[in-house]
Amino acid sequence: MVRETDLIRDGYGDSLGNNRWRINGRVYVREGTEKGTLYPESGPGMQVLSRNEYKALVLLIRYAGYTVEAETELRNTPGITDEVIAVARAWFDRSQR
Repeated sequence: MVRETDLIRDGYGDSLGNNRWRINGRVYVREGTEKGTLYPESGPGMQVLSRNEYKALVLLIRYAGYTVEAETELRNTPGITDEVIAVARAWFDRSQR
């Protein structure tokens, strides 16, 4: 995906308007200004996470997995349920393979 964002920045990819581009079947969105962050929105290999699932995944990344520290912060974060943690842990585990 890094290569795809580089290609979009170099002028490749189909502009869909509204700060969106398609390349290799994936749609990317630019957040903010012209030099803003590009992130994948949809397409092959993409699954949409809820806001809370994403928050939980970020915490797992910060703590390098489901550590005692991560569990403590997850349990004290509003909206983070056991189901949300399960989704985030599955995504984190996949990224470690």
